[in-house]
Amino acid sequence: MPRPWFALVSLFLLPPVRAGDFVTVTVYHTNDIHGWIMPHPAYQIQDMRRGRRGYGTGGDIGGMAAFAALVRADPGPKLVLDAGDWFQGTPEGRLTKGEAVADCFNAIPYDAVEVGNHDFDLGPDVLRRLVSRMKMPVLGANVRDARTGNRVPYLTPYVLKRVGGVQFGIFGLLTSRMRDLSTPKDIEGLVFDREVDEARRMVGELKARGATVIIAVTHMGYEAPSKKSFEGDRFLASSVPGIDLIVGGHTHTVLKRPVRDPRNGTLIVQAGSQLRYAGRATLFIDKATGRVKRSDDVLIGLYPGVTGTDPELDGVVKKYQASVGRDLDAPIASAARTLRRAGAAESSLGDWAADCLKDWAGAEISFYNSSGLRADIPAGPVTQRELFEVFPFDDRAVVLNLTGRQVRAVLERSLENGVGAQVGGLQVRFDPSAAPGRRLREVRAAGAPLDDDRPYRAATVDFMAESGGYAASVQGGPEAASGDLIRDVAAACARRGSPIEPPGLGRIIEE
Repeated sequence: MPRPWFALVSLFLLPPVRAGDFVTVTVYHTNDIHGWIMPHPAYQIQDMRRGRRGYGTGGDIGGMAAFAALVRADPGPKLVLDAGDWFQGTPEGRLTKGEAVADCFNAIPYDAVEVGNHDFDLGPDVLRRLVSRMKMPVLGANVRDARTGNRVPYLTPYVLKRVGGVQFGIFGLLTSRMRDLSTPKDIEGLVFDREVDEARRMVGELKARGATVIIAVTHMGYEAPSKKSFEGDRFLASSVPGIDLIVGGHTHTVLKRPVRDPRNGTLIVQAGSQLRYAGRATLFIDKATGRVKRSDDVLIGLYPGVTGTDPELDGVVKKYQASVGRDLDAPIASAARTLRRAGAAESSLGDWAADCLKDWAGAEISFYNSSGLRADIPAGPVTQRELFEVFPFDDRAVVLNLTGRQVRAVLERSLENGVGAQVGGLQVRFDPSAAPGRRLREVRAAGAPLDDDRPYRAATVDFMAESGGYAASVQGGPEAASGDLIRDVAAACARRGSPIEPPGLGRIIEE
């Protein structure tokens, strides 16, 4: 079976070291698993449709059983770490409230895991119960109680661990942009300190406690030119000396080669998402000083036919698949043609989702955040499982009364970085090169020019109404009704419109 070239890179390409002077510690790392504890078809990496094959590499990729086989085949000193977003994304993850992933973490076992933004999606009570189920430290140094200013008791700022005779200090950081990423009720009473400030405190404390190798496990993201500017792993590496390795997550970045900060020498790694790959970082540590002298990382495609599968983990995964699969795999509708996402652009899937919302509410217009679409709907039978994978988040459909001026503000916010919101009942022309707040060229609503002073009945989801950077735009537009989960709205829409025909594009036009 073919494998990506970067899974074949050999660590023997590193400069030679004298074995007697160094101890070698391997760090296996994962991130953004999003509930994918089971293998899934590898034929198209971005399109996780169970059983839909016919092009690409073929075969399966991913899963905890393959990862466990990889880790357990290594008899040497090692650490196993995860950088957050554990369960939200599949029925096995979501319907068990993360317990399926926690049990896999325990069985491998991981040495430490960092909390991610989506791990708060079911609220703090569920997160606390999930953390209590995990047998390893759950990190989150910069998550604090807003009332007391103290760190929350269910997360651990750091862990000290001796591996191969070397004292490791491992700390965790969650993105401080949580207000834009979660609904207010899910993070009520919490504040998130700026990451670099907390990192400086952690490095100082860990060194004072004898750590000679320091690892930051972060759910902050890897900065790239195509993304909106933020303080992520590269900023952390260049701003805070003393960190040997950053195991990152959040942006789902497949770092085929690790990135080393030229100023501080920190190695940055990230392994994509959905447990398709695992990272294997190798640290060569001077026995005399306990300090890292050389390091590198390689991504490994988790092809079960290559890595093998661990029987214990395979049993855990199959138990959870059986418990949630009975009601999810029967077809409820069909799609005449494939409905696709398009990233930060208008898409046929996005148009369909927006139309479903609009029809559900009897609204004139609708919005749905592009980032909420997490899989395509291929032509053929459509199951509840597939809709779950498209709409994995528990976003609820809501109805707002918005003035035309507020609609315009939502659209301007949407166009800050591509097309952030899919729309129904609207025709939009915009200039992406124009200054912020001036990108819109023409907006038509319900077939007529948008009237800034007229109220419009608008359908969206609570994530957009309450957070996601859109809350300020809709403030003052009172909610007229709230109701079903978006995936239930979509399921009813699919049944009613079967076979589903993808809407024609042309609602959001770049000039």
